[in-house]
Amino acid sequence: MNEEYARTQVVEAAMVNWETILEEMEGMAEEYDTAGWETVVLHPGDIQMVSSESVKPGLDVLIPDDEYRELETVLESDVSFDSYEVHKDLLEGVVHLIVVMEDDTTQTGLFYPAYYDPKDASTIDDASQDGRFRTYLRRLDGEYVELTHHEPELFAPPNE
Repeated sequence: MNEEYARTQVVEAAMVNWETILEEMEGMAEEYDTAGWETVVLHPGDIQMVSSESVKPGLDVLIPDDEYRELETVLESDVSFDSYEVHKDLLEGVVHLIVVMEDDTTQTGLFYPAYYDPKDASTIDDASQDGRFRTYLRRLDGEYVELTHHEPELFAPPNE
């Protein structure tokens, strides 16, 4: 099976539950909003787990330009995401994630969904070597924001 075909299979399997994942994420963000937090909710157009052989290994998350600009504006206002949660589930053979980045000081939350093939979990294992896993939230033109996660195991497939 070639790599492109395998990727297409993963994307198709992820899309079976994608709307449910987005609804869950929106519900989480709404709870933060109700508690008085400012929230930024991202809706990716493409997601890939990039291997440790790459220059930028980790989750590569393509987001719309308007959401990217909103993220930039929030980051320019001295927001520093100092904690995070990773909600995960294995559905249709695909690991689905909802990542919630938090800045308790400014009460700002960043929410984004992701997914990956459990076979690509070695990228997370490799990240555990230096204790950091990264997400790259990027625009189509390649500009990106890098998020560093100091507990890579939180991104590992469920039940590992």
